[in-house]
Amino acid sequence: SAASGPVAEGGVGGGAGMTSYGFKGGIGTSSRLVSKDHGGYTVGVLVNANHGTREQLTIAGVPVGQELRGYPAERARSASSIVMVAATDAPLSARQLERLALRMAMGLARTGATANTSSGDLMLAFSTAKFGTVPLADERLTPLYQAVVDATEESVLNSLALGTDVVGADGTPCPGLPLDRVVAMLKSRGAIR
Repeated sequence: SAASGPVAEGGVGGGAGMTSYGFKGGIGTSSRLVSKDHGGYTVGVLVNANHGTREQLTIAGVPVGQELRGYPAERARSASSIVMVAATDAPLSARQLERLALRMAMGLARTGATANTSSGDLMLAFSTAKFGTVPLADERLTPLYQAVVDATEESVLNSLALGTDVVGADGTPCPGLPLDRVVAMLKSRGAIR
C-alpha cells in the first residue's frame, strides 16, 4: 500500500505497540534540505520509536521526563529498541552511508537516549542516487551529517507528539505525551516562545 504523500505518524503500522520514554511512541519522520551551496540534497529520516525510560526524555535541552516522572506511572520494561532509517538523494558510497547511519545516534542522544545494555537500536541509511554515480568527496559530508542528526531528533519527537493515550493488549495503559504541559515547561525554561 505504499504511496506518495505524507507519512502517517504516531501509533500506526509497526508503531502501534511502541512505547518511547514511557509515553506512546511509534512512527516519526522528518527531513532536511542541505543548502544549494552544499549540493541541495535531501536527507529524510523515519523512526519506529520504542525505547528509553521516562526520566531520560529531553526536549530542547530541558529534562522533560524528569519533570513528568509521576505522570502517570511508567510501565516497567525489560528491553527496548528503536529502528532508524535515513534516505538521501546524495550519491554516497556504502562506507559513507554507514557513517551517515551512525550519525543518527547523535540525534537520538539529543532526546535523552543512552543506548541501554538491552537496547536493540538499529540504524540504516540508503541513497536513491542513480547507481554508478560518483560518490561525493568525504569533505562534502558534514552538511549531510548535520541534516541527519537534526532530522533524527525531530523524528523521535514527532513520534511522541503524535502518540495518543492507549491501553495495551494486557490492559496496561500507555499515556500519550501531555503536549500542553511540555509546551508550558519549554516556555518557562526559555526553550521556545
